[in-house]
Formats: sequence, C-alpha cells, structure tokens
Amino acid sequence: MSRGVFVLEPIRPFRLDLTVWALRRRPDNAVDRWDGQTYRRVLALPAGPVEVALTQIAPPEAAQLQVAVSGQAPPVVGTGDWISWPSASLG
Repeated sequence: MSRGVFVLEPIRPFRLDLTVWALRRRPDNAVDRWDGQTYRRVLALPAGPVEVALTQIAPPEAAQLQVAVSGQAPPVVGTGDWISWPSASLG
C-alpha cells in the first residue's frame, strides 16, 4: 500500500470538528469515519479506491489540515481528480 501526505490551509477560521458534523448530516455522506481527531473517507476513483484522512494540525485561527492519502496505488499528490475533494467538501 502506498501513501502520500500534504498540508492544506483552509479559509480561516476553520474547525474540522464542526465541518465533519455538518458533512455527516448529509444523506449522501454515508461512508465516513470521525474519531474526534481525524476524518476518514474512502473515495472510489477510476484507478481504484483510496482512503483520505484529514487531521487539523493547527488552531482555527491559523488552521492547517494534514491530508494523508493511501491505497494500492494512490494518485500522485497534487494531481488528478481527487485533489479538489478536500477543498470542495470542507470549504
């Protein structure tokens, strides 16, 4: 299994816990996990499924999200259709 990691800077202030709460209320987001610190979701991509794990690594005023992507052959970080998912889904 391969893994790639990068950091996103969402629009501040940002709280992952509140964003996950809103996402999990949507009926089309049935398959995701939140352990109180990391939000995980599997994305079905043409090359195969990948797991995306997001963790907030800085306070809301200086928010940063660590994004870890893993799978049999995850896409190269910074390319492909999946790269827009965290920004489009989390705001």
